Parts: sequence; structure tokens; C-alpha cells
Amino acid sequence: MPGDHFDAAGGLTVRIKERLETDYQMTAPSCIVTGKGVSCDVKGATSTDPGLNIRLKNLPKSPVSYKFAIKFNKRSEPAPFNEPVIVTLSEVSRGVDRVGQIQDCGAQRTGLRCRER
Repeated sequence: MPGDHFDAAGGLTVRIKERLETDYQMTAPSCIVTGKGVSCDVKGATSTDPGLNIRLKNLPKSPVSYKFAIKFNKRSEPAPFNEPVIVTLSEVSRGVDRVGQIQDCGAQRTGLRCRER
């Protein structure tokens, strides 16, 4: 959208939802924003608590497009899973949501791995 600005400086909330039972969200209250992209990390309070890593990389030739990777550490999800997986990135400071779907997911031993190209 013209004039639209993605602002991760105030933190991001990530919500992952699929058709069956998985519906999980976590907030990274602060992120580091550079000219190359965005980096957000949350460490669990204990060694067994889930953590969150978010990486958004600016795509060449487009100031408003990002390649992203999101990983929930130490969070296992029991199968089964059913696509699509809906990913929502919410800007904490402005409450603006970015919603997308991933169709290429597979069950792993400890959770779900999705990759959309």
C-alpha cells in the first residue's frame, strides 16, 4: 500500500495458527532495526521455556518487501497438522497486522516446519 511503513522498533507479536489445534502467539517486546532488516529475540525465563527468534531481511530492489524467518525455540507441537498455516506479524507500537499463509509445511519430530518461497 502506498505510504505504508513497517515499524518493528516497538516490538513484534507473532501468531501461528493452523486448521487443527495449533494457535500460538508470542511477543518480542523490542527489536533491532538496521538498514539490512530487523532482528528480535526473546529468551525463556528458564532453560525449558520457549524462546522466539524473528529475522526480517530487506529484499533487494524493494524497500517494502522482506524475507522472514521465525523460530519458536523449545516449543513442541504435537501432530497432526493441517495446512495452511496462517502467520500474523503485529507491530506492537501501532497494532498493525501483516497476515499471510504458508502452504508448504511438514511435521517434524518436535513440531512443524514451514517454508514458502
